[in-house]
Amino acid sequence: MLLPAFDNLGIPYIPSSTLRGVARAQALRELKSEIEVAKYFGSLKAEKANQAGKIIFLDAYPLPESKKGGLALDIVNNLWSWDGNSLKYKPNPNTFFSLQGVSFLIGLRPRDGVSFEILEQVKNWLICGLNQGLGSQVNAGYGVLVEPQKQVEHGFFSVEFTVQGQLIHGS
Repeated sequence: MLLPAFDNLGIPYIPSSTLRGVARAQALRELKSEIEVAKYFGSLKAEKANQAGKIIFLDAYPLPESKKGGLALDIVNNLWSWDGNSLKYKPNPNTFFSLQGVSFLIGLRPRDGVSFEILEQVKNWLICGLNQGLGSQVNAGYGVLVEPQKQVEHGFFSVEFTVQGQLIHGS
């Protein structure tokens, strides 16, 4: 069954783990080697330098300027089910909210010391993966990337701060 992702405030979003998975799957299709993919996305089985991923993926949220779309009612219809060894046909429609015609802000951030080239490579894998589809991956996927546009050159929100507690455990 297809289920859209909503955060704890009820806002639809694409989880960062999904975006990372799409980019990693595309990298694996191109590189055809888990060892090479680990150099970008990390693996606990890799050497110490490659155990953590090089790029941080942030959750993607729809932009408020998406005036041509928004929430839409969608349906999944499970037609077939098994009853023992026999296949039974019975429509079973399930309605749910989905998104239609929205733009998402996708955030990627390189870890300290990671080159711009690695960031660009992972970004390109993400774009290629999103072009193939995102979601159930049935046929072309549930949603596909239409326009990879509008790059934000500088961080969308950046603040330097220090947190100081009640001096029980220091600052």
